[in-house]
Amino acid sequence: MKSLVVMTYYQMMHSIALALTFEEKPNLYFSMQYLNPDESLLERIRDTGVFNKVVGITKKGENQRFTRELRKTSNLDDDAIDAIGTSLFDEYLEEKYAEYFKDADTSDELFIYNDFQIHYYYICKHFERIVGVEDGYCSIPRQLGIHEFKGDAKHLVPFIEKGYFPEPLYRHEKVTKIISSVEMDDDYYSSKIVVWDYKDIVSLNEEKFKKALLYIFRINEIEINNPSSLFLGQPLDRAQYCNARENYLLCKKIIRSEIEKGNTVYYKPHPAERNYIGVYGGDNVVVLPKDFPIETLNYIDRKFDRLVTFDSTGLSTLTCAKEAYRYLKLTEFTKKELVSYIKKDISDERIEIDVYLIVRDLTPEVFINVYSCIFRNADIHTNIHILTDRVNDLKNIREFFDKRNLGEMVSAYRKKYKGTKNEVRWHKELGWMKRWIDRYHPSFDVCAVSSFRETDIYREAIACQNDGHDFVLLMESCDPAFLVTKAIAVIMKRSIFPVLSLRHYTTIEGENGKTVEIPLLSDYLNNECTDGLINKVWHKEILKSLEGEILKEPFAGLDISFLKGYIRKYSQIYLYVPPAQYYSIKDGEQHCSEKLKLLEQQFADNQEMLVAKLINAIYDYCDWNRVVNYGLAEKKEIEAIEHLIENHQLQFDVYKRVAAAIFYDKENEDIRLLKQDSRYYQEIRTQIDKAAEIGLLNVLDNIRRGRKKIQKVKKRGRKKWPIIKSN
Repeated sequence: MKSLVVMTYYQMMHSIALALTFEEKPNLYFSMQYLNPDESLLERIRDTGVFNKVVGITKKGENQRFTRELRKTSNLDDDAIDAIGTSLFDEYLEEKYAEYFKDADTSDELFIYNDFQIHYYYICKHFERIVGVEDGYCSIPRQLGIHEFKGDAKHLVPFIEKGYFPEPLYRHEKVTKIISSVEMDDDYYSSKIVVWDYKDIVSLNEEKFKKALLYIFRINEIEINNPSSLFLGQPLDRAQYCNARENYLLCKKIIRSEIEKGNTVYYKPHPAERNYIGVYGGDNVVVLPKDFPIETLNYIDRKFDRLVTFDSTGLSTLTCAKEAYRYLKLTEFTKKELVSYIKKDISDERIEIDVYLIVRDLTPEVFINVYSCIFRNADIHTNIHILTDRVNDLKNIREFFDKRNLGEMVSAYRKKYKGTKNEVRWHKELGWMKRWIDRYHPSFDVCAVSSFRETDIYREAIACQNDGHDFVLLMESCDPAFLVTKAIAVIMKRSIFPVLSLRHYTTIEGENGKTVEIPLLSDYLNNECTDGLINKVWHKEILKSLEGEILKEPFAGLDISFLKGYIRKYSQIYLYVPPAQYYSIKDGEQHCSEKLKLLEQQFADNQEMLVAKLINAIYDYCDWNRVVNYGLAEKKEIEAIEHLIENHQLQFDVYKRVAAAIFYDKENEDIRLLKQDSRYYQEIRTQIDKAAEIGLLNVLDNIRRGRKKIQKVKKRGRKKWPIIKSN
C-alpha cells in the first residue's frame, strides 16, 4: 500500500489525481504546519473515498520543543555537532512520527512533494522507496534550484552536512525517482526524472477527480458578474522580490487597472499570502477564500472573461477564463531584475493614510505633535484631519496650524521645556522638522465635530471620506507621533494588517531606584478608557464591515475578536505617557469601579465577553494603582478582583481566567500561592486549554510576558526593543 505526504492545497489536489491511478487506495498524510487546516477539511477528504486513510501530521506549533533545542545548536563546532549526532531528532521526532505513520507500509513507495520539513527525517529513516513529486505545474527546475535555508531550518545545515539529517532537494539515496511534468537538463536529476504530465494524470480519471475536488472545497456557489477578471495574487514579499508594502501597492494597482476596464475583479489570494486578504476588498472587488487550489475553478460551470496574474505556475493549468494575461514570467528574470521591475512599476503608487487628531487645546506641543504625524516615506501619503468641537472657531484654528508658524512653535516649545527632561526629548526631530516638512506635502483640513465621542467622530468625519484612504488612524493630538509613524511604516514592510493597536506605557521608580517601564492597557488621561476606534490604525474595509457596531448607541467599544489573532501577530506600538499625568489622576479607582458596573449591564447576555472585558478593566486598574503608588503597595490582580467585583459568581469566573493567565507564566511567583488553594487550582487546571482555545488570555499573557522581557532586556543591556521609547 502506497503513501502520499502533502502540505499544500495544490499538492493535495495532485495527490488525488495520482491516487486515482493506483490499483490500491493509498494513505494520505497531510502536514498541517503550513496551512493549519481544520479537522473538517481532513474529514471531507476522507469522505471522498479516494484514500484508505487520511492522517493530519505535524500540527502547527507541536514541534516547538524540538525547535527550541535545535536553536541551542547554533554556532556549535564540529565536535559538538558530532556529539549530538541524531540524538536530537530521535528524542523529539521518532516516537511522534512513529505514531503518525503506524499504519503505513514502509516497504512500498512513499510520494512526497516537498522535502524541507521535519517529518522528512523519519521518512528517510524508515521508508525504503521514496518518490519525489513536483510542487507546482512544470516547476521542478525552480523547486530543485532552492538551496537557501531560512528561519529555524538554517540550524539543520550542519547536521545535513555531516549526514545526521537527510539531504534535501531529492538527493537522498532512497529517492528512487522524481515525477515531473517536464524534463530537466541536469546530470544528477535527469536519470531520476519520470515525465508524467499533471494534466495527463487528471485526464485518466477526470470525472472522479472533479467530483472529489468539488466535494472537498465546495465552491459551486461562487457567482460571477460579467464582465469579470480573475486576479491571482502571489506572495512576492514572501519570496523576497519586494516587501509587504510594495506587494500591497502592486496588487492594488493591478486590481484598479482591471476595474477601469469595467470588470468586476475576483481576487484569489495565494494560500501562502501573509497580508490580511480583506484589505484587497472594496467596490467591484470580490475577495475569494484562499483555502482552496485555484485549479478547482476549472470545474465550475461558469468562466471568467480575463485571468490576470503577475506570474503564477497555476496559469498553465487553468481553463476557467476566456483569455489570460501574465505581467511577466519570473523564470526569465534574475531576482535583482525583478526587484527593480516591481519598484519601478509602483513608483507612482501611494498608500493613503488619513490621520484624525482630536485637538482640545491650541499649544505649541499640540502643533508639533500634529505635524509629527506626517509619514516620511515616498510610498505613504498622509492626510491630516484636525478634529475640533469649537465649531465657531474654525478660522482661528486653521490660522494656528498654518505651516508658516512652524519656526515660532518650535522655539516656544523649546523655551517652555528648557532645563527640564523634556528639553531634549524630541531635540533631533525638532531640528529636522523645518527641513523635512518641506519635502512632504500632506493634505490638511480642519473638521468640526459635535463632540469627541467616537461614534460622532466616525459619523461626522471619517465615514464621509471613506473613499479617500487605505488606512485610518484616530488619536489624541497630545501624543507625539514622530516614532509612531516610523514604526507603522516598518510594520507595513512585514505585513499589511487590518488593524494595529497603539498602546501606552509609562515609567515608575522601582526598587533600588531603577526605572521600571509599565505597558498600559488603556489610557486614563481625561478619564476616558479608549477601547474603540481611538489609538488604532484601521484599514478602510475593516471599518466598513464594523460600521453597524461603531454607530450603535451607546457605543461600548468594538468587538474585534475575529481579528485578535492577527493583531497579536504583529508588534503593538507603545506611546510614552509622562508618569506625572498618571499621578494627577485621583479618581482612577472610582472610574474603574463605575466602568465595571457598566460592563456588567452591557454584556449581561454574553458571559464570555463580559469576563474578557472585566479582565481588561482589572488590569487597567492595577496599572493605574501601580503608578500612583510608585510601584509600592500595589494591588495584585486577585486583590483587585475581590476589591472591585461584588458578584461572587462573576468574581469567581474572572478569578479563574486571570489565574489561568498567571498559570501560563511559569516563572510567576503567584502560581505557588494559587496551588495552595486546591478549590481554585482544580478549576484553573480545567480552564487553561479552553481559555487558550477561545483566545481570551493571549493579550493579557503577552503583556505579563512583555513586562518580564523588558526587565530581561535591561539586564542584558540589549539596545533594541520593539516598544517605542522617548529619547
